[in-house]
Amino acid sequence: MGRPKLKGDTVMSKKMTAAIAIAAAIAVLGAGLVWALASPDKAANGREEKTAAGGETRSVFAPHATEESVIEAGSIETMDGQDLSIRLGGERSNNFAIIPWTKGETVEFSVENESESKLEIGIMSVATERIYSRIVEYGSETVAIPVPEDGEYRIYVKNHDSEAARFRLILSESIEGPLV
Repeated sequence: MGRPKLKGDTVMSKKMTAAIAIAAAIAVLGAGLVWALASPDKAANGREEKTAAGGETRSVFAPHATEESVIEAGSIETMDGQDLSIRLGGERSNNFAIIPWTKGETVEFSVENESESKLEIGIMSVATERIYSRIVEYGSETVAIPVPEDGEYRIYVKNHDSEAARFRLILSESIEGPLV
């Protein structure tokens, strides 16, 4: 049998239903946020402007405001700001340091790729977020990137393979300021 229904029971039941619906909506939004943060390359919407094969410089627009701006699955170690030891997670990219360069300068990087990873090495304009880069396969190679316009640039690295990559990046001059 049970007790008779009172007028307040219906109000309480509606409040309980509303609370459960709100909790479910928060859980769904939280799960979506976790998925988006765990899949930056799927969520990124950078637009490639021109690409050249055979060791020529690539120019692309960088994706906007994703966690790719920070190494989450990797590290950068250096004692002198010039010889960098980098570990970068699979399918991850990073940009770091801010360096002023002048149009017509050529930025050179010596790359020693310790893993069999396809790497993209270059510079990214702070003002336009455009990336100027070259692809480096396994082994050692010197990458030369002509600076397209006066301004501040960040060093850009990307691991195109699904496995983590280890490589050395030796700059033509030391980074004076912080890496981040």
